[in-house]
Amino acid sequence: MHSNNERVARYTLRDRGRELAVEAWEADGKQHARLLVDGEVREEKAVGVLEEAKFDLGEVEDGDGKVFKQQVKAAFWWGGRLRGCDLLETRAGVDEVRKHSLKTPFVPPEGTRARKRYEMRERHPHLYAMRHVALEGAAIVIGFLGIGALLSAFFGRLLPSLDWSWLPDLPDLPNLDPPDWLRYLSPVYWVRRLWPDDWTLPDLDLLAWLPDWDLSRLKFVGPLLIALGVGAREIERRRKRRARERRFDQGEEAPARTVTPSERPGSASERDREAAGQSGAAPDSDGTAPDRDGTASG
Repeated sequence: MHSNNERVARYTLRDRGRELAVEAWEADGKQHARLLVDGEVREEKAVGVLEEAKFDLGEVEDGDGKVFKQQVKAAFWWGGRLRGCDLLETRAGVDEVRKHSLKTPFVPPEGTRARKRYEMRERHPHLYAMRHVALEGAAIVIGFLGIGALLSAFFGRLLPSLDWSWLPDLPDLPNLDPPDWLRYLSPVYWVRRLWPDDWTLPDLDLLAWLPDWDLSRLKFVGPLLIALGVGAREIERRRKRRARERRFDQGEEAPARTVTPSERPGSASERDREAAGQSGAAPDSDGTAPDRDGTASG
């Protein structure tokens, strides 16, 4: 427990009818974080500077029957300050290759710069989501102008205009030739040695069947389209989350509860319960469904 003279930052989030909160502070040279669910302390951890405190919330079932594995991550700077506090959700029962986490940030404390950024994001969600397009547009402009033009403007105009007379004169460096044995460390040397001079690759035009289209502009249009898709998906995800929380607040759905692995949709125990429900008998305590004559199967 923290003492009264320690400054505690409180991050909050409402998720599926539950009030989640993360309290962060510094004590004894350690960064402390504590997770609360509906006002009750779930877990407390102490980590080092620039480290992360992770809390597992277990698995919860959504209104449409999907099960998500939840984790709260609090990333620290120093002095008990957080650089980020997020709820990570991963679809349970999905292959590892297809898994990707949905990140929902907690609401920062009042009076902080992080809270001002959060309020701006909430007031202008579409503008904030379009930041992906702005970043890709800036990258396209830099790519179109070329790094060479930017470096030329920097070294050709900015640097000569600065006064460097205060720097001491550097001594002339000796002109040293590299030893001959360094060439044996180059892979190009060995490729040239192993590749005979009379070897030539066959001239195969595998794309001759394609029409003669000018696809040079796709390198500019493609990233913009991807950024638009990412921004639109983020807006849609925020809209669905707000609608879901509105249903919980209005009592249309019960607050989220922890789902055990045996209760996942499609699990063996779930199939046994469905079979038992169709036969009119409840499953045994060990999860096996009884036969129609009342004896346990298996």
